[in-house]
Amino acid sequence: MDKEIKVMLNLFTLLVVTTLLSMTVQGDETYPKNLEIITNNIHFQSKVNSNRNSYVTDILRAVFNGLSIKINSHPAPYIRAELMIEEDNSECFGLFPPIYPELIYSDRPWAAHAFDLYTLKENQIILRKTDSLQELHLLARENHWMVGVIAGVKYSGEADTFISSLESSKLIHKSYGSNALESSLKMLEKGRLDMVLSCPLWVRSIMGDTVGPMSDFHKSYTFKNTKLDLHFACKKSYPYAKKIIDKVNAEMNNLHSRGVLQNIQEKYNQNMW
Repeated sequence: MDKEIKVMLNLFTLLVVTTLLSMTVQGDETYPKNLEIITNNIHFQSKVNSNRNSYVTDILRAVFNGLSIKINSHPAPYIRAELMIEEDNSECFGLFPPIYPELIYSDRPWAAHAFDLYTLKENQIILRKTDSLQELHLLARENHWMVGVIAGVKYSGEADTFISSLESSKLIHKSYGSNALESSLKMLEKGRLDMVLSCPLWVRSIMGDTVGPMSDFHKSYTFKNTKLDLHFACKKSYPYAKKIIDKVNAEMNNLHSRGVLQNIQEKYNQNMW
């Protein structure tokens, strides 16, 4: 009898251990082994981007710290990144405004757009009223100023109004590709453009790298009502989308309270907002 009880106890112990191991494996499988991120590389054009590291991937590594998930970043120009939302093999994206119905977004924005107008310091534009968009528009048309913008970017507020008012006069130059902002600023330095309309975070991230220092440039105008929050997102059709977003939402406050988020923001010059 004792022998039978001992055998039954051993079998029960084996069953419990097997069940726990099975639960552990299933728990790991609730997350993907690899997470493919399409990063809108306009935000991350700086030296810290070696090996495709970015603001987005650094946060995700902190979010999933302790889990065996490999974060793979694929930088793409704004227009191409937007088109990749439609592709079957795309999974998650960073960073986009919450305007695409195909995506599920993080609760907390990770960055923001806002737009200023930059000129070379030696050619800075002085407005009689610093808040006069109408005066700026008239001066641009009268002097035939060429304004550089980045193709595909979602401009808003006064920035969108300003661009629209000059397009009919062919005074807007659109830059394309992975180095669109860098290209525009180089054209400004060489006198081929009179102004560049850009987000200060983007400009600050590449200053002193392949473009001159910030001291060479002058912020001539700050557009109103242009702030647009940007979120991490996953495609709704991606099987792990809800699990990934839920994990991101749960961990972001924790990263903030421990100072991890602030450190990443400072590393990538994303700490303006």
